[in-house]
Amino acid sequence: MLEDYRKLEELLEVERDICDRIEEQINDLSDLHQNEMTNIKQVTVLHTCREADTSEQIADQYGAP
Repeated sequence: MLEDYRKLEELLEVERDICDRIEEQINDLSDLHQNEMTNIKQVTVLHTCREADTSEQIADQYGAP
C-alpha cells in the first residue's frame, strides 16, 4: 500500500511538472502575441501617417484643395 502511494505521488509530481511547463509556454505565447499586436498597431499608425503625408504632398504638388 505504501509503495502504491509513493508511485502515485511520483506520477502526480511528474504531471505537475508537465502542467507547469505547459503553463509557462502559454504565458510565453501570450506575451509574444501581445508584443506582436503592439507591433501591428505601431505599423498601422506609421502607415496611416505616411498615407496622410503622401496625400498632402500630392495635393500640394498639383494644387488640389
